[in-house]
Amino acid sequence: MMKPIKRMTFLRLGSVVAALLTLAVLPACEDTSVNTSDLDSYFANNPYVSDPRTGPGSDVSINPTAASISVVGQEVVFTASGGNTPYSWHVANNDNGSIIGRGSQGDYKATRLGNNNVIVYDIDGHAAIATISAGGASIMISPSTATIPTSAGNQVQFTVVGGQPPYTWSVSFPDLATISQDGLYTSKLAGGGSINVVTVVDQAGNTATATVTHGTPLTISPSTAVISAGNSVTFTANGGRGSGNYHWQVANTSLVDPPSSGNGDTFVYKAAVVSSNMVNSLTLTDGSGASATATITHN
Repeated sequence: MMKPIKRMTFLRLGSVVAALLTLAVLPACEDTSVNTSDLDSYFANNPYVSDPRTGPGSDVSINPTAASISVVGQEVVFTASGGNTPYSWHVANNDNGSIIGRGSQGDYKATRLGNNNVIVYDIDGHAAIATISAGGASIMISPSTATIPTSAGNQVQFTVVGGQPPYTWSVSFPDLATISQDGLYTSKLAGGGSINVVTVVDQAGNTATATVTHGTPLTISPSTAVISAGNSVTFTANGGRGSGNYHWQVANTSLVDPPSSGNGDTFVYKAAVVSSNMVNSLTLTDGSGASATATITHN
């Protein structure tokens, strides 16, 4: 007579079968190629990767994001915000400029006219970048105009702003004055009212100019006149380089009787008989190139 199988035996057998089925199914949920006898190899080939997240305060910003410079020595102040302090400040090109970090503030100074980038990092390595562009008026002379007495030995100190050294200085009329290579202008003995032009050129070929007036400006007296056909007006020169250097020229020669030009301290303008309801001009120049103009109305 066969002995009955105990109920406990069936329960144990069922548990073993269930465990084997679980081991067979689990690998299929991740990778069917997994060797269940080598779990270390499985996890090496299927590593856990966390989802990257941006935590609070991780975004760094810079203000302004762009700036322009026009002269060497110009400064631009940048401000950082966000991220996690402290900040560190850097420039992409140390030849064109430098930056000093003062906490959330970065002070940029141009050492050469050129493009650059300012970069700010927070303590976690997050960064923000600003762009610096070079442009605008690259070079200027200060002062741009000057007036000095007529006598010799008067001086004006000019300085250059911007550009790239070294600089070269020159004057249009060396007989009026000299200029040193540090911008010191010294007058020579010359007539009043003469105008000289000072020019500076930098290493890159950029130029700037200034003007110097020696003494009294060149003028005509009277500066306007109304005249009838057949009548005349006498004009007188004043200032400029003085007597012996004046030249007169009529613009529309058909409106006057000869002469229509001449030299000297005065000029006689005689209206032609046929001229009426017309406007003419008379120009006076001196030896330095300065000029003045009078207007004549024919009624």
